[in-house]
Amino acid sequence: MITWQPDPVAFHLGPLSLRWYTLFFTLGYVLGYGLFKKLLFGQKISARHVDVLLLLAVLLSIAGARIFHVLFYDWAYFSKHPGEILQVSAGGLASHGGGLGLVSAAWLWCRWLRRDLKPELVVDLLTLPCALADGLIRIGNFFNSELVGTPSHLPWAIVFARVDAHPRHPVQLYEAVAYLALFLLLWGLHQRQIPRLAPGRLGLTGLFLLGIFVPRFLLEYLKEPPGLTPFLGPFTTGQALSLPFILAGAFFSFRALRRP
Repeated sequence: MITWQPDPVAFHLGPLSLRWYTLFFTLGYVLGYGLFKKLLFGQKISARHVDVLLLLAVLLSIAGARIFHVLFYDWAYFSKHPGEILQVSAGGLASHGGGLGLVSAAWLWCRWLRRDLKPELVVDLLTLPCALADGLIRIGNFFNSELVGTPSHLPWAIVFARVDAHPRHPVQLYEAVAYLALFLLLWGLHQRQIPRLAPGRLGLTGLFLLGIFVPRFLLEYLKEPPGLTPFLGPFTTGQALSLPFILAGAFFSFRALRRP
């Protein structure tokens, strides 16, 4: 079995320390920024307007992801330690809230700065950098030894020494592979310029939601459960929050592929 016990701090810069989670999180946003900028330049949008949108996307996605994590995953802890709510670099972001934050950023940007553009177009283009960033963030979770899987005796099971001595599923890497594969799929579809999946029809958004939240729903069965939701019986919190996104993804995909 592989024993995993990395230092959560990647390196020190004088009195400051940079954690692996922060490094991969930042890398996801930097690469996503460059990719998104390239996609929007194809729509003849100025660099200044792109920068405003990316700033909104970063702020609202992080805020939404943190709020969902605090409220739905660990409210019992954060209600007693409110001073730690803003310590995002230590981990603790929920992709469900991050997705809603991105949609809110696209809608505000189109309504406030670029009324000539449809929010659907911007949201579709956002799916590519988001899939890439999600995959890298999960690698950051792996370095943080968080979101660990259930005990396993498979050859690739990993002992997260910071958690306990049991070999476990590296669920973070399973999700990272799924999300990076989704990025490659979305990129390939975008490059092929398939009319029914053209940006602005929400077809790419539908595939993105399915590609993110269906694996998320299924892999919850391999995660150390944070507790079952009292209102949906056998489902975990992550599964309960994923269901509306899965239904929305199926609806958007079906509508885009059926519409002429």
